[in-house]
Amino acid sequence: MVGMNPEDQRRHLLFWGESMDPRIEPAIYAVTVMTFGATSSPGSAHFVKNTNAERFAEQFPRAVECIKHVNYVDDMLASVQIKEEAIRLVEEVRFIHQQGGFETRNWLSSSRQVLESLKEKSREDSRMLTDLSTEKVLGMWWDTTVDDFTYRLNTELDEALLSAERWPTKREILRTLR
Repeated sequence: MVGMNPEDQRRHLLFWGESMDPRIEPAIYAVTVMTFGATSSPGSAHFVKNTNAERFAEQFPRAVECIKHVNYVDDMLASVQIKEEAIRLVEEVRFIHQQGGFETRNWLSSSRQVLESLKEKSREDSRMLTDLSTEKVLGMWWDTTVDDFTYRLNTELDEALLSAERWPTKREILRTLR
């Protein structure tokens, strides 16, 4: 939970009244933590995530780089060559997020060794996929057994488009991807 500065809390007030009588003043409550779903929440969360990570730039430069540049909302997609490096990176990212009050729970890897290491160090309610599988990641499908990314196509398109009788619009191209 991301706390709000006291001076910002006045911009997020809730008025609660038990009665519809206009003579009775409603109770006024200030929101003290960032509201999920508010228009400002994604930008605020991104700022807090990056500010928290910056504190560890000297200690964990690779993890901070991943948090700042390959972390999108609550997904992070990073690639390393060595399994031990992947395990170290996950531990560092998890530690940095914990220092900001964020809990990282879901991890996936194309390496069974990395998955087993993560499973040993995770909490019980964490989602550790111990079987290599296909998962949706940032709008793509990741087949962890062969470490490939693919797209799934929507085949419910009109025949003129499929037979190339007409050119698709940008919207139609994007709509074909699932």
